[in-house]
Amino acid sequence: MIERIDDHLGNLTLEALGLRPTGGQQGRPVPTQLTHAESGPELSISHISDAHPAVLSYFTRIGLVADTRLIVQPHRLHSDIVTIRMLGHTEDVHLGNVASDAVWVTSIEMT
Repeated sequence: MIERIDDHLGNLTLEALGLRPTGGQQGRPVPTQLTHAESGPELSISHISDAHPAVLSYFTRIGLVADTRLIVQPHRLHSDIVTIRMLGHTEDVHLGNVASDAVWVTSIEMT
């Protein structure tokens, strides 16, 4: 399954996403597309694709930028919508696949 997802995403590397590799260090969070993020844990935006300028503009207007912390709400069955709650905000944001595919997140490490 991981190989199919990797093929679907075009075998992206961290460098292709504008991220630095961890240098082989264990325990470092690995970015994942918001579309595939699990609900519940606090996440931080590590990268936003600029492939769709209108989506990027929308994100800027609502405050969804790099390093924004958020929580993915439970996924609805048979829906292509990802619902998130940005920390410090009181309302959920509903994102379709194009928007959620453009956002890469990492889990917040607990210290």
